[in-house]
Amino acid sequence: MFDCLVGGLDGTVEVVEGDPGLGFTCEVDSGTAGEVVFLVGTPVTVVAETDAVLAFEHTRPSYPVHIVVVPKQHTPSLVDLGEGGEELLAEVMRTVREVAKQVEQEYGACSVTTNLGRYQESKHQHWHICYRGETDAEITAMHGAHEGKTP
Repeated sequence: MFDCLVGGLDGTVEVVEGDPGLGFTCEVDSGTAGEVVFLVGTPVTVVAETDAVLAFEHTRPSYPVHIVVVPKQHTPSLVDLGEGGEELLAEVMRTVREVAKQVEQEYGACSVTTNLGRYQESKHQHWHICYRGETDAEITAMHGAHEGKTP
């Protein structure tokens, strides 16, 4: 058995033991008056958790360390905070800060990002906390150099 994320029609997310299934997505079920169903069944390793926020290792990491932080209540994005509003965003950011601090202390660096619009594949607010590697070559191998610079 694995720890898996599961969600209910109320938009909450919890970690339970289960078997792997679907990847992390957030869908609005039009048959339930716009309530949200989390379609999640992929095993996760929980990094941090509060009553309202969950941080876990990305199920398909792009970096040596790739952690995702999500509010348990459905929140469409950083600019559309949904019913949780700024109070929930503040709690999410506390968890993002705590996890980022741990990654920075352990590895010496980290990046924190969220995506919007076409860049946001999962339409549920989520934050990526990443350590990209040790050397300039490892770091730029993932996404190239900024401003046309090469290592």
